Amino acid sequence: MASGKYTIQSFKVDLSAEVPRLKARLAATQLPTHNPIPGGEDEKWGITLAQLSKLRDEWLVYDWEAEQERINSYKHFTTEIDGTTIHFVHEKSGIDGAIPLIITHGWPGSFDEYLPVVRPLLQSAEITLLDGRKKKVSFDVVIPSLPGFVFSSAPPTVEGRSLKSTAKLWNTLMAEVLGYTNGYAIAGSDWGALISWHLFDLFPENVRGAYLTMFPFAPIDSAQVAKDNRTLSEIERFGLDKMAERGASGMGYFAEQSTKPDTIGLALQDNAIGQLAWIGEKFYAWSDPTGKGDLTSKDILTGVSLYFLTKSFLSSVFQYAHNPDIFQPPRKPNNSAPLGYGNFKWDGVHWPRYYVSQFANLVFYRDHEKGGHFPGMENPAGFVDDVREFLGEHFAFKQ
Repeated sequence: MASGKYTIQSFKVDLSAEVPRLKARLAATQLPTHNPIPGGEDEKWGITLAQLSKLRDEWLVYDWEAEQERINSYKHFTTEIDGTTIHFVHEKSGIDGAIPLIITHGWPGSFDEYLPVVRPLLQSAEITLLDGRKKKVSFDVVIPSLPGFVFSSAPPTVEGRSLKSTAKLWNTLMAEVLGYTNGYAIAGSDWGALISWHLFDLFPENVRGAYLTMFPFAPIDSAQVAKDNRTLSEIERFGLDKMAERGASGMGYFAEQSTKPDTIGLALQDNAIGQLAWIGEKFYAWSDPTGKGDLTSKDILTGVSLYFLTKSFLSSVFQYAHNPDIFQPPRKPNNSAPLGYGNFKWDGVHWPRYYVSQFANLVFYRDHEKGGHFPGMENPAGFVDDVREFLGEHFAFKQ
């Protein structure tokens, strides 16, 4: 299938041949029978032996074939843009007026992180507009794999891995490869939110709305809120406290992956239990611990399996080294289109409503009691409701 100068290939996930070796390596790994360190099973030190042992036992009997069948029930494609192979899921609603939406994942996630929201977004749903009128809303959904993640190749140059370069790839994918020339909307979390911000900033003629859970600006703290004489919601206050806690004890991975990605990447590239510990700890630490979230151990195992079976862990951690200056001074984007923000309580980064409204056309902001850093898996219903209400009210195609 061709679109102008770009060729689109259908793609099927087929990693079954790699699974026996994965299971063999897991079975051969000898974990300690107990943690000999006094207090060593405290989660403040990272993933616990109990957590890792449970995940390893579940991985040994994990049904990859069933997960692969689920993943392949969505439509996958690849295309090449600027020397980089881009894998993406693309599902169309088939409904006139459907809003094109590209959703971008982060680390340690993958495209799988947002598969739970695809089919609900394809459906026509009625929303109530601010003026009381009813409106039907549906979406065409595109979920690409970040360059260097799972089925997308690493760009041929270091510069090609930058957030702005990825934003340019995504605009080409949406406007030129897939033909959404009348405008499209964007959404994302983690790296996906940062890339989406640059996409929003660089292509105002195409991006007509953005729903984010993170910004490329240094978050503020409670002292700044007090100085600004602002009152926060309960979840906003909780978020700032949690963010301070993470800044004090939860950024070791960031320092390692930003400065010595080869060391951690090569150490874990062919180490299944190592990847499970390194990635599993982040899923536990960054997600809703109350049991209300929809994230399961199977979700974690699928995420780690995709990294291990595609041999992309090493490439994925270079995302940090190739983008060392994530946070920049706040500034307004070169785009007056509407912006929405989802504030999920258990995420490790938060921006209060009043602060975000200073540098963007913020028209939608919602606190969520349920969910954390992985909203597509932890609270897909909340994510879908936000996107429907925000874009259903504010998205407008180019005239």
